[in-house]
This record gives sequence, structure tokens and C-alpha cells, in this order.
Amino acid sequence: MQHASLLLLLPSLAGALLMFPQVEFRDECMKAMCEEDSGCLPEGCTPDSAGRLGCGYFKLNIYQYKVCVCVI
Repeated sequence: MQHASLLLLLPSLAGALLMFPQVEFRDECMKAMCEEDSGCLPEGCTPDSAGRLGCGYFKLNIYQYKVCVCVI
């Protein structure tokens, strides 16, 4: 029973740990994308049009994140 409670708590805890109070940009293009995707507000995670969970200022889903990590 305790494991079920922990599993329910993990997504909100992970979201809280990934939020930053503000973002600074050196690139106007990145700033514009942030504004369009989330208004540059740390609102947590929401489903996209395909039902994938997008998180953070750019509302990246896990597939987009993996592409970014592999490119770096």
C-alpha cells in the first residue's frame, strides 16, 4: 500500500524539482520559443496534442528530450 502512495507522489515531486524560478536567454529565438510554448512560466507538465506528457518551459516530451540529449 505504501508503494502505491509513493508512486502517486513521484510525478509531482519530480515536477517540483525540475522547476526554476526564471530563465535567462542569450538568444532571442530561444526566448520566443519559450514564450510561445509556456509563456516562460514553470507550470509543470501537460499532455500535448498526441497525448504525450510535455514538461518544462519548452513543454518537451520524453522523445524530444532524447533527441536533444543525443545531439549534444
